[in-house]
Amino acid sequence: MTQNKQVILQAALEKIGKSVKETGSMDPQDLSAEDASLLYTIGHNLYGVGDYERAKPLFHKLVIARPLEGRNWFGLAATLQQMREYENALVAWYMTIMFQENDPLPHLHAAECLLSLRKNQEAEEALMLALELAKDRTDLAEHIASVKSTLALTKDKK
Repeated sequence: MTQNKQVILQAALEKIGKSVKETGSMDPQDLSAEDASLLYTIGHNLYGVGDYERAKPLFHKLVIARPLEGRNWFGLAATLQQMREYENALVAWYMTIMFQENDPLPHLHAAECLLSLRKNQEAEEALMLALELAKDRTDLAEHIASVKSTLALTKDKK
């Protein structure tokens, strides 16, 4: 993380911390739209540099404060998956799918979690949905092929 980003992150966290200190809590109703956007940006940046331990509580706070915003669930799901918390990630991916049902990515990532949990039949179903939704998404072809290949390998081992 660059020095400038660290300064911005520190200032943002201090602002949110001051709000928590003044109100005595971080009740979801106390989280303004601006603060929620800021928390998301910070969480996204922490995720981007691989700091999942620090990103996780921010996304968790966001899904509590703003449970109807799919991007918050997406951030939490992706973070949990990177932390290898596959059961929890799967729940968050399913929540993401509720808000972004036509997006192949949550289905694809759910398939990855299911594979990691050795739930091959469910993984295949999630992958088929991802394939169907991604028919026009050439940017996902390699990723889908990789998951499909992993699924085929696990089937061959049985």
